[in-house]
Amino acid sequence: MVNITEGGERRRMFFFRDPEKIEMIKCNHCDVRLPKSAKGKQKAHMTKHHPEVIERRKRDALERQKQSQSR
Repeated sequence: MVNITEGGERRRMFFFRDPEKIEMIKCNHCDVRLPKSAKGKQKAHMTKHHPEVIERRKRDALERQKQSQSR
């Protein structure tokens, strides 16, 4: 959103959400709370703190793909 001031210059307006209103979810693998709407932060947390889970999911997906091709 852009606000035009009296001098005619444009300024960006930022609206910070109230921290108490932000819906949080808990990580399934540790006790960290992450914002529900921030998928990027959730993904970054998983990449940094739980790389073994991501590796397992990739491996499982590849196995499922191989099984479906062999049918």
